[in-house]
Amino acid sequence: MEVLFAKIDKSIKKATFSGPGTFLAKDRIKSLGSARWNGVDKSWEVSGFELSDQQLEEIFPNVKIETINQAGEQLGVENVESISASSEGKIPSSYSVSQLSSQIRSVLKQAFPQVVYVHGVLSSVKRSADGRLFMELAEQERPDEIIRCVIWKDEQNLTAGLRKAGFNLENELQVMFAVEVDLNKKWAAVSLSVTGIVAEYTIAKLKAQREQTNEKLKAEGLFDKNRSLSLPFLPRKLGLITSSSGTVINDFIDSLNAANFGFELYWVSTAVQGQNAKQEIIKALKKLEKEHQLDAILIFRGGGSAADLSVFNDYELVKAICLSKLPICSAIGHQEDQSSLQDVSFKSFGVPKDLGHYFAGIVIEYRRRYSISCDAIANFSTRLFVQAEKDFVSLSKSVFAFSTGILQAVSQNLQRFSKEFPNSVISFVDREEKLLSRSALPTIHFAHQMCEFNLQRVGELFKLASNFFLRIVQENEKEITAFERFFDSISPKQQLLRGFAIVRRSQDKSVVTRAGAIEVGSNLEIEFADSNIEVLVNRKVLNE
Repeated sequence: MEVLFAKIDKSIKKATFSGPGTFLAKDRIKSLGSARWNGVDKSWEVSGFELSDQQLEEIFPNVKIETINQAGEQLGVENVESISASSEGKIPSSYSVSQLSSQIRSVLKQAFPQVVYVHGVLSSVKRSADGRLFMELAEQERPDEIIRCVIWKDEQNLTAGLRKAGFNLENELQVMFAVEVDLNKKWAAVSLSVTGIVAEYTIAKLKAQREQTNEKLKAEGLFDKNRSLSLPFLPRKLGLITSSSGTVINDFIDSLNAANFGFELYWVSTAVQGQNAKQEIIKALKKLEKEHQLDAILIFRGGGSAADLSVFNDYELVKAICLSKLPICSAIGHQEDQSSLQDVSFKSFGVPKDLGHYFAGIVIEYRRRYSISCDAIANFSTRLFVQAEKDFVSLSKSVFAFSTGILQAVSQNLQRFSKEFPNSVISFVDREEKLLSRSALPTIHFAHQMCEFNLQRVGELFKLASNFFLRIVQENEKEITAFERFFDSISPKQQLLRGFAIVRRSQDKSVVTRAGAIEVGSNLEIEFADSNIEVLVNRKVLNE
């Protein structure tokens, strides 16, 4: 049977029952007098209690009794004997517990007659079954120094300003309360009854924390350090720092999968809110930097209250981001949330799925550029080939026309010279004969010699002319041979030997120059260097 504790103050006829046995004994406790349940102390208080200890033990065999006399002292058997033994001596005056509590309460009321304001950091927030809110407010720099605060009622109205600004009363939140100072009856400890909450203080503190962190990092020259880094050409190995709870990791991976790319992900499951979040994030950051050759580290979490997100304004955490040798990309909370960690990150985004879209977009963009480049190269090559073909045809025609003109000119010159040369010789001889006939006899011999001399000169001249024309003919033959070799090198046969082929329609032998002109079901004849083949077009694929 579970133990029941009973504290009896016979001076005011009051008994207080507590302990694990109260649940089973509650009906019998109610029958002892005017009973009231104390939810704070988890006890039953019975007024008008007049039973003796023996009677009480008969009703509750498992009871442990503690009796208080009129002077406020606890009485057991030993105490009664000791007092009896020393009854002849003088007993000092004293306060009862209630008297002392009342006196302390009176002093507190005198010292703090009006509402006062107190600020600190919430270290504990607990709600009772009857709706009261019990909190512990700690000193910012000395978290072991705490004082208890209570919201007894009307919590919704008191916290309306905080909730409107996006805050809830929770651990790690910096707050300022308007309080009435009082003494807790059970523990005889100072207790603050909250009558108001200064939401502007919390807003200013969190905003100031971000600004102070940023200004301190700027003064140290670290603010832009991570943002000055660069991602590799195609970032593939990514380190992830986020919580294992929630759906943000799934949202991130779904958006990353849009690239259909072989990303390597190294995930360190980390607390992203609460007292341990800062150290866990810094530890995960160092772990990823040390153990893996990553391209970037991603820190992200879903939405939360301003207190939840306040860790991302912490100076030590943000400084670790600045000093990281890898680009840090972050997505903290929602689009409207912004923290110091995001201010110093290489890239920051509104929500985690935007982070996935960013890295997927890098891959998709490179693919798009590659496709455009391939199309541009193919189009340029086609234009270049078509233009080269046109230039070749034009050059061939020009060379052929030029060669034909040279041959015709040489032929005409030879024909004209062969006609004019004999007439010139005959004319020359006739002139000499007439000269001789008119000359005197003494000159006959001279004329005869001159005739022989001239005939000799004519022979030499004819020989020189013959050699000249022979050299011209030989040079023209060399040029003609060179042209023949050139035309032979660009002939269709030589093109076929280089791997080209001629496509003709089998029906009319017409040459096909475009794939678009071919119909499915057409019969084609393809001419190669060694033979021809016939093909039937079953389907065609056009790259446009």
